Amino acid sequence: MKKILFFLAACANLFSAIAQQPFVCSEPGTVLEYACYDKKGRLTGYRLSTVESCERNVDGWLEVRTREQELDIDRNPVVKKDGTGDMRSCTVIRADDMILPLGDILASCLPDPDLSVVQIEGNEYACPLTLSVGMDLPDLSAVYNVYNDGEPTKMNVQFSVTDRKVLAYEKITVPVGTFDAYKVTETVSVKVLFIRVTRTAVTWRVPGVGDVRSEESTTKGKLESYMELVSIQRPTSE
Repeated sequence: MKKILFFLAACANLFSAIAQQPFVCSEPGTVLEYACYDKKGRLTGYRLSTVESCERNVDGWLEVRTREQELDIDRNPVVKKDGTGDMRSCTVIRADDMILPLGDILASCLPDPDLSVVQIEGNEYACPLTLSVGMDLPDLSAVYNVYNDGEPTKMNVQFSVTDRKVLAYEKITVPVGTFDAYKVTETVSVKVLFIRVTRTAVTWRVPGVGDVRSEESTTKGKLESYMELVSIQRPTSE
């Protein structure tokens, strides 16, 4: 039971990580810095998202590879048990949508560095490239198996995203500036054995930049945490 509860607590990072992905920046060398806050508005740390590459795969789709790093409130790297604090993921941009790397995101939340995850059933987390106010986005569900040294454990993870909708297209001001953004809501649920954690996420997404603000709340509307974009470092041209 203690291991399951620890895993679910670690999955708190999953909700904000998912919200950060759609409309990802695709300019290699760009670093997006987010400040993270708790429900009382107290700073809890920072998150850096660095675009490492953007190249076409064999199917002709763009693969945007990013490095995610967590920092504490003093901007020192948060180190995990395996000696690293980084996560690398690959978002695929197709003709009409983007495919998010849910397996990579979920793996980053595992409490033990010897654990890995493999999707055994379900559909892809797709986000349309063209949004409009009032648009309903498709639900998704997937099941992942947790592996320990190559052997499957008994801890399957059920994952679902529902109630996805574009609420508005509006101006929003965050520390780095003011943007015209799509306001999107979705409900994310993670179940391990008989325990389920569900959160509602509201994000403000800017094409070509990524998310500039995200809020995580309980299903009853109680704010749990939020994250804002505080700086954008563009690559310098030589």
